[in-house]
Amino acid sequence: MQVLSKTGSLTALAAGIAMAITGCASSPDKIAAASTSPIQYQNHSFTQVASEMERINRRASDLYGSLKKKADDDAAQMAIGMVLF
Repeated sequence: MQVLSKTGSLTALAAGIAMAITGCASSPDKIAAASTSPIQYQNHSFTQVASEMERINRRASDLYGSLKKKADDDAAQMAIGMVLF
């Protein structure tokens, strides 16, 4: 019985560590921005550049919200996991 209990505890610990390492979404505040070449926009008018900026800003905002929710959910699950184990 003692060996089975010890093995079960080690398995639970290993599973918890694996989840902590691989299962957490990054906070969007910790993700660096990537630069883009201005060459692709050199033949655009001001209106086209403004429209593209608006589209990209909307998409970035949507992605930020989605990633923030996933990161918050992961943090909550980690807190619950820490309490249970």
